[in-house]
Amino acid sequence: MSSDERYVVADIDDVLWGIDLTEGKRYLATASGYCPAISPNWVAWAEWSDETGSDDLCFAPLSQLEGTPSAPAESPVSSSPSSGGGYRSPEVAIDLASGGSESISAHGISVSVETPGGGKGRAVCLPTDDAVEISLEGEPGGVRIVVSGGALCVLDEKLGAWAPVDGAVYGVIGAVYRDGSCVTALLLKEGRFAAFKKLPNVKVVLSADRVEGFARGLSSARVVLNGADRPVVLHEGGFRAEFRLGPGRHNIECVVERDGRKFVCFKKNFWWYADFEKHWSYATAGSFLEEHPEVFGETLYLLPDLPAKRGEVAKLLKAALDLPDLGGDVPFRDVPPSDGTLASAARAVYDASLMVGYPDGTLGAGKDISRVENIVLLGRVAKKLGVTPGFSGGAPFKDFGQVPAWAKNEVAEAAALGIAKGYPDGTFRPLAKVTRAESPVVVLRVARTAPSKKV
Repeated sequence: MSSDERYVVADIDDVLWGIDLTEGKRYLATASGYCPAISPNWVAWAEWSDETGSDDLCFAPLSQLEGTPSAPAESPVSSSPSSGGGYRSPEVAIDLASGGSESISAHGISVSVETPGGGKGRAVCLPTDDAVEISLEGEPGGVRIVVSGGALCVLDEKLGAWAPVDGAVYGVIGAVYRDGSCVTALLLKEGRFAAFKKLPNVKVVLSADRVEGFARGLSSARVVLNGADRPVVLHEGGFRAEFRLGPGRHNIECVVERDGRKFVCFKKNFWWYADFEKHWSYATAGSFLEEHPEVFGETLYLLPDLPAKRGEVAKLLKAALDLPDLGGDVPFRDVPPSDGTLASAARAVYDASLMVGYPDGTLGAGKDISRVENIVLLGRVAKKLGVTPGFSGGAPFKDFGQVPAWAKNEVAEAAALGIAKGYPDGTFRPLAKVTRAESPVVVLRVARTAPSKKV
């Protein structure tokens, strides 16, 4: 504190602030680790500079504040406190043409911006009251943002809100890599980004006639359905918007505001089936099939109790396990290359050695798949994902004798793993057909519980 008890330096969430106790104002001094020259013996504040066209960070020893508040401004301008005061811009900038890297820390968040050079424009990092913001101006040319200890967001200009970066963003972010609490994003175009220590935790529930968000402390909420704003009711426990979804493709976005910041808390592009929401399998497979209508087709009805076809199961495995399509010829002679979705799935499951087809060189894409065939297939998936069978012998089902000899061991292992579940009467019914509802439920059960997520 200064001797006149007007100014004090305080560390708030790892950010050093100069606070004017008389006027009740605080001025950003520095983020921890950004400007080591400033310490509890120094005070700093932001001043507009006509020369630079931005706020500069001014600083001086507390001992100089015994006189008038203008005393530090009369000190010589310097990049170091050794001359008694000076200024330093609070932002860190990188020229994208020359390349290089810079780091900045605030609020327990560390942000590094790296560029190999060859781009156009600049990248600017600036600590704010609650985040570290990164502005990318021009053409990136291979810029990487590395965030540790925080959540990376990109500003959705259309919604005017910060959207969490969970993966690649078409046209903006090429790839996202995660290693513990560290996130690395490869940027494709200019934009505004920010790293926040914590994002609002909003539980969102979508149904055919409404969307509800559950969170306290929200100052506003917005729901955009198919490009149009819907009336929103804001209440103490969150928000609610009512509508009626018809069969077909929809896009919904939910934005919430807390502490002066707006965040995208929910975003979904999906296909709505007229007959699926009330089905027993919807709780497990509903969201997945809505986001992957290519599995059973973009139709008015899903018809969840119809038998699943082998070709549909191939598409299901590709989508649920994120199997890569390496290209090349279609390995099954009954899969036409003109059916791009099925051909891609056929190549993916064949390359992963999950579905190798029949001796005649066909996939049997249009054939129903039996429960025993499905379980043997999923046993292969489980093993590739690192699940270890724990079966120790014995018949797991009353009708285990009806299981074909070639599949007995694999069905027994699948039962021990919890993949093969019987009916309430203790039977497995190995020759019964797997339905469109049952197939994704079992596949997702395997994919979500496996140690590894990649085949």
